[in-house]
Formats: sequence, C-alpha cells, structure tokens
Amino acid sequence: MGRGPVLHIKTASFSFNLKALEPIILPSCKGSTLRGGFGYAFKRVVCATPPLSNQFDDLGISI
Repeated sequence: MGRGPVLHIKTASFSFNLKALEPIILPSCKGSTLRGGFGYAFKRVVCATPPLSNQFDDLGISI
C-alpha cells in the first residue's frame, strides 16, 4: 500500500513583551487569559467568513 501525500507545515516562534497602559488585575492563570485574547484577535484577522459564522463549532472554537 502506498502512503498519502506528505504534509509540510511551516511554523514560527515569536517573543514579545507587553506593558499595560493602565493598572490591570489578571487571574492566577494569566497564560490562558492571554492565549484566549490573542486567539480571538488572530481569528478575527484571518477568518474570511462573517463574524457570526458557525463553521468552527465542530472544532470547539467559539466566537
């Protein structure tokens, strides 16, 4: 049996510092809070469908 096509995925790693302009209070799980905020922003930038689309429901991603 032959194998299917090989999938090549390019990845990148970024590092940056954030500085609050005003005092803020973050929960003890800061990583999850920041990841959620960035994920929401990135999805809005790259998603070509209307913002209220349900196409991501099967992936467990909500808008």
